[in-house]
This record gives sequence, C-alpha cells and structure tokens, in this order.
Amino acid sequence: MSSTNRGSERRVDDAYETPAWCVRRLLEVWQPREGELVEPCCGSGQIVRCLPDRFWHTYDVRLVVPVATHHVTEDFLDCRGVIGADRIAAVITNPPFSLAEEFIRHCDELFRTADLVFLLRLNFLGSAGRLKLWRDVGTPDVFVLPNRPSFTGGKTDSCEYAWFIFRREYRDAGIVKILAETPQAER
Repeated sequence: MSSTNRGSERRVDDAYETPAWCVRRLLEVWQPREGELVEPCCGSGQIVRCLPDRFWHTYDVRLVVPVATHHVTEDFLDCRGVIGADRIAAVITNPPFSLAEEFIRHCDELFRTADLVFLLRLNFLGSAGRLKLWRDVGTPDVFVLPNRPSFTGGKTDSCEYAWFIFRREYRDAGIVKILAETPQAER
C-alpha cells in the first residue's frame, strides 16, 4: 500500500511489500496471543518472516513462494471460512489501501476472537464514510510509525503510517502511541 500517485505507476495488484522494520516496531509494543495467525495479503511473506515460529495461514491473489504452514493462492475476500477459525489469535496484514475497510470487515466476520492488526495510512482515521466502521468494529489502538516506510525499496511516499489494532472487545475509544524511531541504517 503506497500513496505513490505522484507521477509513478501503480504496482500490479497493489503489491507493496511491508518493510521488516515496520513489523519489528509493532512487535515492540504488541505480541499476538497464543494461537494461529493469518496474513490475508502475504505477498513475499515479509510479515510472516518476522514471526517464524508461529503457525500461519497465508493468502495472496498471486502465486507466491509459500512461506507459511498453510498457504492458499486466492483472493482472501472470496474466502468464506477458515478451518479452525476459533484458533486464530490475530490477523496481521498490510492490505491494499483501497480495500482496507473490506478486509477489516471480512476479518471481523471470519475471526470473532482474533485481534485484527492492519498497517494503514494514518489518514485512514479521517473519513465520515468510516464512522459506521468504527461503530461496527470498534475503535482501534493506533501505533504511529515516526519514519515513513518505503514500500518500493526506494523513496518513501507522501503519507504517514500506523499499525491499527482492533482488539476483540468492542471499544468506542482507543489509544494512540508514537513508536520508536528507526535508524536509517535499519530502514
């Protein structure tokens, strides 16, 4: 997910890989409970590789090299159920921004007890059109990355990003926290 509409061409299938340092910042403030994990937009598996000792269910619309225990090459939004959905502790993903609300709602429907953890543009918070989402799913905790990630291995784009964590107890208020800065050498 990149806001690269500044003269560059969009990547096929919105394939913008999550930098590992973004996941490491997340894991400094949040750890998934015991149980299985789901990555609905796994791409090349950047998020999965940061938690290698867990049982993962991964999905992607493209045929990718499986990096997980259970990989399905299909559009996750077409998935109507996951065997053992009650064993899922968390969904962790970086969805295409244009489909983020669809992914959140679909995950909320499939995984009623799992935390939903999404890397999104910070401006995802600001939209009257999403008021119904906040009412339906609850208000997330927001962990802001103080450094802009590069999803292309080059320049960063024009937006700030954060990890949005939808806890499974409904809440009408969440916390906002600024994560640690990441040294340039690590990015």
